Amino acid sequence: MKWDEVRKLYPDQWVKLQITNSHTDDFYLYIDEMKVINPIENDKAATLELTKSIGNNLVFHTSHDIIKTNLIKSMGLFRLINKSVDFGD
Repeated sequence: MKWDEVRKLYPDQWVKLQITNSHTDDFYLYIDEMKVINPIENDKAATLELTKSIGNNLVFHTSHDIIKTNLIKSMGLFRLINKSVDFGD
């Protein structure tokens, strides 16, 4: 699923996602394809879900036009991406 589709289905709310395809540009990881694991009710629940997220799962708010994350803040993911891993299905 593309980010635009997620934003239409879950307007102005937090969602927990599984990354299925991504690319890097400079110091950012751009998420190209994803699966929605579940919508999240509020900020507190989103923070809790984020602390439990590992691997290719992340929590993001649909108010953002572009879905990207800073690789420097996520060194484990940075190492994984530098090995050209495709998360696939």
